[in-house]
Amino acid sequence: MTDNAAVEEPSIAWRGSDLSVSQRGDGDKTLLFIHGNSSCKEVFEALWDRPVLHRFRCVGFDLPGHGASDDANDPDASYTIPGYAAATAQVIAELGLGRPILVGWSLGGHAALELALSQGDIAGVLITGTPPIGPGPAVLQGGFTPFTFEQSTGDENATEEALVAYAGHMYGLPREEFAPFMPALLRTAGRARSRMTEHWLSHDGASHLEFAKTGKVPLAIVHGDKDPFVDAAFLDTLESSRLWGGQIHHMEQSGHAPFLDAPDLFASLLSQFATDALEHHKGV
Repeated sequence: MTDNAAVEEPSIAWRGSDLSVSQRGDGDKTLLFIHGNSSCKEVFEALWDRPVLHRFRCVGFDLPGHGASDDANDPDASYTIPGYAAATAQVIAELGLGRPILVGWSLGGHAALELALSQGDIAGVLITGTPPIGPGPAVLQGGFTPFTFEQSTGDENATEEALVAYAGHMYGLPREEFAPFMPALLRTAGRARSRMTEHWLSHDGASHLEFAKTGKVPLAIVHGDKDPFVDAAFLDTLESSRLWGGQIHHMEQSGHAPFLDAPDLFASLLSQFATDALEHHKGV
């Protein structure tokens, strides 16, 4: 590539439907970005503009039922966190990404953790807007604020008005600033919201909390202290020695999407973490 413009890649076939992919940069180390509920890959493009990330190959894709990706042919299996993790694995395999750093936001953070639990070739995971909690009824017992369950997170039939209100809290920006993401918000398959929530509350898979405490893959948690969905007090109970830098990385003035409201600081943290995680794997 001759410049740092985002490039749309050929779609990737997965379970009978297509996943839309874009990337920027041609570094030999890859950052693979996974977006949140009812969002799209374009939310990360302003972050990719940060010079500190130009040395990486930055790849994003739309989850099934989101953005420019097709709706799933098998919604009950695909619109789940394990399903989204499987879609991520397909992107890694098809693009030959080797051992990427996963950068997961909100729902995307859960997909990143789920994949890291099952796939060894992950260099590191950075999550933001994501409490490492679940699956199962424990999701309701900590990690998320009560406000989360009052929103349209899992509402298959949410009105446009409710979705716009949800997006305001999700992006933490004035409506005119998240307007570019509105088409993806309104296009998202309603079943993608409801099925994901149903499955995550009843699923009995491997514990994300246990992974955060004892997993072998380097893990960074970046938290916007004004996030209305994630309980900061819960995050601070995690065993800090397990985490990158021995701590939760708090961004005091940020909300649920700190890569949007403070991209320079977020990019700096991501670059530092990626460097450390890749160095860790050299010694493994």
